[in-house]
Amino acid sequence: ERCPVLAVCLETSKTGSLQCAIETSTKDIGISFLRHIYTGSYDANSSDNRLSRYIDIPVIMHVEMCLLGLNFDVPELCSLALSYFLDSLEVRGSTCSPPESLCATIQLIYQHPEDLAFFKKDLVSYCVTSAKSHKLAQDEAFRQVVFDLPEFWVDLGHLNSERNFADE
Repeated sequence: ERCPVLAVCLETSKTGSLQCAIETSTKDIGISFLRHIYTGSYDANSSDNRLSRYIDIPVIMHVEMCLLGLNFDVPELCSLALSYFLDSLEVRGSTCSPPESLCATIQLIYQHPEDLAFFKKDLVSYCVTSAKSHKLAQDEAFRQVVFDLPEFWVDLGHLNSERNFADE
């Protein structure tokens, strides 16, 4: 109904063999992608508590869903994923802990700088804004990501400088 050709390609043939396959980092990502194709939403709890999509779903899932949307030319999936991603960062900014999989999300976004440029600015902004409240500088995994990704370190510095170091 939403993507009929793609939906049919991902089903089994009359002989029971796969007609097409997609590679994802986790089974949940693949299931969520198929859910989006069939229902228009990849959130399993979309009819339940709306806040759960921002707290319970790791932010990396939204980024991975966008990559699938780009790879399979499903622009509305990219828009939805970006919207969920931004909302998740906003909600997490008002909690006492960073989002689940923050470091993996940073790494994934910086591995695909052209494809995910629209995620990068908001992610860097979240990190600068929440650094103190979420104690990111004391988080060993976060510090390692900053060390491993010099471009991320530079982006953090530039944004901090643009804000006249107001978040320090």
